[in-house]
Amino acid sequence: MQVGPTARLLSLFAGAFFLVTGLQEWSAQSSGSSSWGDETSFIALQYRSQGKLKVGLGLGCFALASVGITTSKKDEDG
Repeated sequence: MQVGPTARLLSLFAGAFFLVTGLQEWSAQSSGSSSWGDETSFIALQYRSQGKLKVGLGLGCFALASVGITTSKKDEDG
């Protein structure tokens, strides 16, 4: 499978965006709780789960951007 340079560049930008916003959402906490284990707000829990999804999507975009990249030069001895 080959990925063109435009798709690769867009995947890198999308992956970076998803990772940054996902990590911010993943660390969400309501004002009334003292730790993640004491969290009872469903809104904060839903916000954190969306952050985890965005982190996964960001990693997937980085994986898509790396499709078709070779890490070593192939021998052409024929």
